[in-house]
Amino acid sequence: MSKGPPRQKKEKRFSPGQLLMGLALLGLLVWNTIFASNLIKEGLAVIKFRLEKKWPTSHARLCYQIGYSLCAYYDFIKNHTPKDAKILVPPQGYPWPATGNIAYSRYFLYPRYLFNGGEKEAKIDLKKREIEYVLIDWGETNYEYGFTNGWPKFFLPAKKIIFEDGTVIQDDYEPAKFLNLEKRGIIELDRERL
Repeated sequence: MSKGPPRQKKEKRFSPGQLLMGLALLGLLVWNTIFASNLIKEGLAVIKFRLEKKWPTSHARLCYQIGYSLCAYYDFIKNHTPKDAKILVPPQGYPWPATGNIAYSRYFLYPRYLFNGGEKEAKIDLKKREIEYVLIDWGETNYEYGFTNGWPKFFLPAKKIIFEDGTVIQDDYEPAKFLNLEKRGIIELDRERL
């Protein structure tokens, strides 16, 4: 058998559309690889940062959520009252949505006992309930005219009044003297004069 002339191999050529599609897929693959590597680098940087730094405490995260001013007030109350203290707090409602809410405030002040007072009077028998402390609270919110802010709005016999700024006054609590100071604090009651 005789062999004929060798066959020539047919060259495969890509059409311009196929070539363009191939280049697009290659570009997409390169872009995804770069993007994924950047995500990995960022993730590793976050992990490294967290390992080097302390995680914020749950108290710090909570203060960030509720506001540092209110958090500082709760800390002030805890630092100036014994754990078994009985504390009279403002009535629940505006302008005292947090400090007047005894269920909410109890989370921060536990194991202290909290009792709601009225806006213009104690509304409970302070002697019978053995109340030892009364909050002084301007309020967390402001009404347009501010006439409801400031609490308590009634006379209280006090051993001492301690304001959040560190001022201590050895006198009775009289609303005319203290109500419009826009300060927060705590009154230690003189239980013998109730």
